[in-house]
Amino acid sequence: MSGTITVGLDGTDHAAAAADWAAEEAERRGSALRLVHAWVWRPTDVAYVGDRAAEERWVRNVLDEARSRVARQHPALDVTTELIVDDPVPTLLAEAARADMLVLGSRGYGTLTGYLLGSVSMKVLRQAAGPVVMVGKPHAATPRHAQEVVVGVEPRADR
Repeated sequence: MSGTITVGLDGTDHAAAAADWAAEEAERRGSALRLVHAWVWRPTDVAYVGDRAAEERWVRNVLDEARSRVARQHPALDVTTELIVDDPVPTLLAEAARADMLVLGSRGYGTLTGYLLGSVSMKVLRQAAGPVVMVGKPHAATPRHAQEVVVGVEPRADR
């Protein structure tokens, strides 16, 4: 076993595609796969449909479903999951620093919309101390071998 590839999950199809891509890459490299979700409960002053326990169950379910899907496709792969109680950006930056590679799903909002919405992945890309790979959601009509279009960013040495 050589190293770890970490995937940041958020429950989207893009994150699921990132987990699938990372599992294939981890298997190719003989690496372990770590699936993480950063989550902080923030009750608000306005009425909220859910509660802390329900939201935490949803988050844990996201991790469990991703692990089960990856394990079905890659039964020999060492896969772990972790729910990290912290904000996503600092959590993913810490994961990028300790993993051989951090893999994130790209929602594909585009530059302006991503900037206005405060894209977690864009913040991580700008600040990461280790390699980050962004994986887009595959299109059903595209052959599987043609879906491996990703963007990888290696940190600059002069930071």
